[in-house]
Amino acid sequence: MNIKNRGLKALLASVEAQAGAVITVKVLERVRAYIADAIRSGDLSLEHLDRHLCSLMSEGKQTLEKANKETLAARATLEVERIAGEYAAINPELVGQYIEEQNVVKVSGVGKDGNITGIIVESKDGLRGETLDEYIKRMRISPDTSFLFDDGDQADPSQKKGKGIVNPWRRETFNLTEQGRIVTANPGLAEKMRLEAEVGM
Repeated sequence: MNIKNRGLKALLASVEAQAGAVITVKVLERVRAYIADAIRSGDLSLEHLDRHLCSLMSEGKQTLEKANKETLAARATLEVERIAGEYAAINPELVGQYIEEQNVVKVSGVGKDGNITGIIVESKDGLRGETLDEYIKRMRISPDTSFLFDDGDQADPSQKKGKGIVNPWRRETFNLTEQGRIVTANPGLAEKMRLEAEVGM
């Protein structure tokens, strides 16, 4: 795991803890306000308080579930990018974005320590599913996506340092074949690269 991912994972963990604390504080503030209002109006009953607490607990659980799902999705994104990097992606973040835009990424396992132990990549129509490793292996050899990976020595990650995806729309690296492959593989990326090339002219 690289330093960047370790930092992002630590940030996600702290955001998750913070979200839980914020939910707790908000619920307690609402309980306190409810009790204060009930005392002022002389309408404090244990039955009403119990119903109000149950309602607040239900809201809190729903909010926490949503926050946990969002945190798990963010952790999955980090894991997709990490694995893409292990398979010599020139830009792991871009490969991760491509995988998530083209498919449905599902976490298939989480260890006791909270780390993701498995990811399944399913086609959006649900007809095809495979492990993340299998999917990235296919991407490496596919003519549509192989340009996203360093075809040099995968065993030495330092060889990739400082490399980026060549923009085939730029004047100095203009290449119609590469443009066609990128447009086919990822139209959104193609448009972004085209616009970047126009700005750089």
